[in-house]
Amino acid sequence: LERLDLGHRFKSDISEFEFPPLRDLVRGPGVRPETANQSTLAAFLEGARRLLLLGEGDLNGLVYYDDQGVPVFALYDEVPGGAGLARESYERVREVIEEAVRVCDCTCGEHSSCYGCLRSYRNQEHHEALDRTVAREILRSLLPPR
Repeated sequence: LERLDLGHRFKSDISEFEFPPLRDLVRGPGVRPETANQSTLAAFLEGARRLLLLGEGDLNGLVYYDDQGVPVFALYDEVPGGAGLARESYERVREVIEEAVRVCDCTCGEHSSCYGCLRSYRNQEHHEALDRTVAREILRSLLPPR
């Protein structure tokens, strides 16, 4: 027997979004960081997909913390070599956030989620943590008045 590690380089486009005010919001009283982060990411991704008229397999994302504890939302193209979707999301970030807020205006119960707003096959391991009310409040706080 021989141990063998297989790997593949997947080159694609990626855009990272860092919103410093979120450090305090995602760690606020009564809000679990996983709920805040995963709910905001799900709404942000769905907002980008709807704005750019994409399918679920075109754009994906993840969240991690930078050195100062600020959550960073990374969107990346699922297309090898990139298709410019993450870049366009970055260039149209205000519109993406506005659409993400609309995503959270769903008819499912407050402090919950459904497949019409935040839930998808890809984020099923986070379904219990997804909260459209928390995501909506966080995303609204990122929008300065026009």
